[in-house]
Amino acid sequence: MMVCAFSFAQCFIDGPPNSGGAMLKTQLHTQEPGVRQCCIRAMDIRRRAYAPYSKFSVGCAVRGADGEIHVGVNVENAAYPLCRCAEGNAVSGMVAQGVLQIEYLAIALKGGGSPCGGCRQIIWEFSQGDKDVKVYMIDDNGSENPWVSVMTIGELLPEAFDL
Repeated sequence: MMVCAFSFAQCFIDGPPNSGGAMLKTQLHTQEPGVRQCCIRAMDIRRRAYAPYSKFSVGCAVRGADGEIHVGVNVENAAYPLCRCAEGNAVSGMVAQGVLQIEYLAIALKGGGSPCGGCRQIIWEFSQGDKDVKVYMIDDNGSENPWVSVMTIGELLPEAFDL
């Protein structure tokens, strides 16, 4: 169910089951400049995804604790279990630069969507226990001002696994 809260540029929709909250959905131009930059990087890098089998291209941009934006795309393989998600690839690039903490991240895909379960766990691992790390999910439909859904990793993965 969607309920407009402020204007056509911002509204709340029901969050995932058992999340206890609503997901904020806004248009890209309403985001703060740093977040907007991260979202734009995710949309730009999405065009480099290698998805010849599913045609489901995903781009991810992670702002690390170093203030830099690290990007990744999904990479498919004819042997499907060898496919790699954009979020995991972006986090791997961040780690390769010596950064171990995510400030926030943006994922871009046509139609919008949220990270898979495995990627949620990777995001949690590098959130360093901060359940409030924001995940910006962009409906990259070719519009210059796409819709962006925002949830925290704690909402996306309420029962995170820790050792």
